[in-house]
Amino acid sequence: MKSRARHDGRRGRRPWVDLLVLGAALVGAPAAVAAGASGPAAARPAVKTGTSSAVTYQSASLNGAVNGQGQQTTYFFQYGTSTKYGSQSLPAGLAADARTAGVKSAITGLLPQTTYHFRLVAINAGGTGFGSDATFTTTAIPLSLALASLPNPVALGAPLSLVGALTGSGAPGSAIVLQQNPFPFTGGFQIVGNAGLVSPTGTFRFDLPSLAVTTEFRVVGVGPGEPVVSPTLTEFVQLAVTLSTTGRYIHGAYSTVFSGLIRPAQVGARVSIQRLVAGRWLLVAATSSRAAGPGSSVYTMGLHLRHSGLYRALAGAVEGGHVPSTSPPMAVHMGG
Repeated sequence: MKSRARHDGRRGRRPWVDLLVLGAALVGAPAAVAAGASGPAAARPAVKTGTSSAVTYQSASLNGAVNGQGQQTTYFFQYGTSTKYGSQSLPAGLAADARTAGVKSAITGLLPQTTYHFRLVAINAGGTGFGSDATFTTTAIPLSLALASLPNPVALGAPLSLVGALTGSGAPGSAIVLQQNPFPFTGGFQIVGNAGLVSPTGTFRFDLPSLAVTTEFRVVGVGPGEPVVSPTLTEFVQLAVTLSTTGRYIHGAYSTVFSGLIRPAQVGARVSIQRLVAGRWLLVAATSSRAAGPGSSVYTMGLHLRHSGLYRALAGAVEGGHVPSTSPPMAVHMGG
């Protein structure tokens, strides 16, 4: 009987235990059902603004990192001259991936020597993530020199001008010097005259009274920092060629003697007599020059002409310090 009583006592306590277990199950059931129906809520992206790289006077590459928390995510960089930003890079996307991915965007159209603020922004189904603000400063526009000449080629002994422009940050008012290296270009560049100043518009001009020989020129900036050097310009010098004629009738044909001088001397140079026909200079005959007085050579050629018209002499060069040139045209009339 005692054994049965103890058994009945245990049975008497079990309904209370069962009710507690059942109650706990009923309380937890709605939460479990709700969780199973909708799944865990999406989380917004984790975003970290990185550093800038490849910064120039007009462009930069912005870097950062995004964790899309397992959601498809779109990201872009906001940038501007203050924390109001105002511009943004082209949006790009990340596939659903819980891992952190490094991202970057290139931006252009920036102002030189300007501080920019930027931050990384990412958006997914869970919301928008913002990176912290960062800054970078664009560089100065590199200085660059351009050089040209008026005229080129230039006649022997004639004046010429060397003109150009210095562009880049701080160009106006910069000091520059002109350098030259005459043919045969073995002496190296030497300064010509005094230093000049670039105008407020960035232009400059050097006037030279004459050149005796073909010469290389360049302009060099002499301000602080790395020297700026223009490309080398070769100014070609033409030969000086003269032409004169004498003519008379001999045995019914009009005989003309063409003669002239070439400076500087070009002994053995080819000299061609040309006539203007329908807008083109056509070869009539050719000869070679010979030595004359100091610094010059001479040519002479006798021809039986059949046509009146404009004639000229074209003299070639036998050395590299000058280029071929022509005499001024001369009208030749049959019979005088």
